[in-house]
Amino acid sequence: MTTFNIGNLWYAQYTLPFMRQYAERVGAELCIEEEFPSWFQYGAMPHWIMVDSIKRFAAQDRYETGLFLDLDQLVTPSCPDVFNLIGDGAGVVADMGIPQVDGPFEDWCQEWFGELPQRGAYFNAGLLVISRNAARRLLSVLTAPYPDGYLPDNHYLNLKLTKREPVTWLPLEFNWLAPQYADPEKHHIIHFVGGMKSMLPEFTARLKSPVHIAGL
Repeated sequence: MTTFNIGNLWYAQYTLPFMRQYAERVGAELCIEEEFPSWFQYGAMPHWIMVDSIKRFAAQDRYETGLFLDLDQLVTPSCPDVFNLIGDGAGVVADMGIPQVDGPFEDWCQEWFGELPQRGAYFNAGLLVISRNAARRLLSVLTAPYPDGYLPDNHYLNLKLTKREPVTWLPLEFNWLAPQYADPEKHHIIHFVGGMKSMLPEFTARLKSPVHIAGL
């Protein structure tokens, strides 16, 4: 289970405790990447650290399944074990803002890679569950150079993953976009993108009330 805190981001104090609780509850180990590896080739763009981390996950032999989360994801006490939901492929959640492959995404794929993406749903790469075997099968296409621009890692993984691997589309509850009536009893992982991060102090304070702690 991996998240990324490049630059000691302020909201880590609110999300990391819940990630740690979740990891302990499901028997996972939590890795917090806090700096770019010495070989990281992509400048100061933190987006590509997830792609690089997937490549390193593919190279190891200790873990069979990895869960990669953006740091602005809040894993609530209701979240079940996601590691056993994907089989030998990958697990993703449809993006609530861009739920389907659209024209701008297709144009991006054509511009940078000269190919079109698979039609259908478009996922938010803030959450990715992937088997080690699937990560290893993807190694041949997880290669630099990577383009910069709007949503580069999100677009890139949508282009490369869904055309090559069996994908399990997890329910929206596993990557629910705040503040769309976020409910910690029903929504297992809540994504506080952009300015919504300002909601984290108040939201996590409510989760620490005795009624929620009893559910841990």
